[in-house]
Amino acid sequence: MNEFWIGVISSIVASILIFMTSFYSKNIRRILVTLLGKLISIDIDQVYLTSRDAQKDIMAEIERTNNVKIVMGRGGELQRETYSRLLQVTKNYSSIQIFAAKN
Repeated sequence: MNEFWIGVISSIVASILIFMTSFYSKNIRRILVTLLGKLISIDIDQVYLTSRDAQKDIMAEIERTNNVKIVMGRGGELQRETYSRLLQVTKNYSSIQIFAAKN
């Protein structure tokens, strides 16, 4: 029974340590986000604090892809400069899907 409690306590302590180090270190956070992306089989390159910080990278990715899937909270974001090229350019995309996140 002691082994069980040692396992539980060590898991909790490890989780707290990972959370605290990722809170204070951008490099650790980036590594954890990459590992999480690989674990759930999605492509997470970067996490941004604001949409303005991500604008340049989003525009570059839209230029080089053929399939676009966007999940956003409000439709007003589509009217900004970031997505204007996607909606106005005549490039032949294989697929464009826009999903609204439910609150």
